[in-house]
Amino acid sequence: MTTRTEAVNTVAAVTGRSRTSINPALYTQLQDDELLPRGGPGGVVDLSATHLVTLFLAAALDRPHGISPGESVNRWRALPLTGPIGIDLVHTFGIDTTDAGTALDSIVANVSTWPERLSPIMKAKAGGDIGVAAEFHDDTYMVLIFYGLQAGKTMAQLTFGTQPAVETDRIERIVRALHGVFLRLAVQS
Repeated sequence: MTTRTEAVNTVAAVTGRSRTSINPALYTQLQDDELLPRGGPGGVVDLSATHLVTLFLAAALDRPHGISPGESVNRWRALPLTGPIGIDLVHTFGIDTTDAGTALDSIVANVSTWPERLSPIMKAKAGGDIGVAAEFHDDTYMVLIFYGLQAGKTMAQLTFGTQPAVETDRIERIVRALHGVFLRLAVQS
């Protein structure tokens, strides 16, 4: 069990923002969209990995003008798997690739168990333990990159959504969440 304040503090810390810079109404807006649970006495809520990922997506990623936080989160979460699957890593780490949201949820739920799930062969290939980074490109696709934590060697990646085919005349914003973000969120779930 964690309080709403603890969840917001964790998300603020992993996004590199002060707690007060996160819209105070964000949590309430996500509750109104039925994406986060309402708290019991003392603001205590039972937050799952899904709830923490939802709060993280709403706080860390920009959304188009006129789109509610809930709509934006739902759009990101619904991105379909479009790239090749690193089948060994997906099965070893228990990552559900149904859609981007489910993949992120399963990473947060399981990331703390990854070191003990690695076979000696996988550990040798990675040059140590494996980490994950999520890159959120523009507002259309997400890439999960699995890499050796010590060697920095990329082992596999999963792509959700589609990269725009045509370059535009604007700057693309990429938000990158490194392995430590998932470890911090996992502690709260």
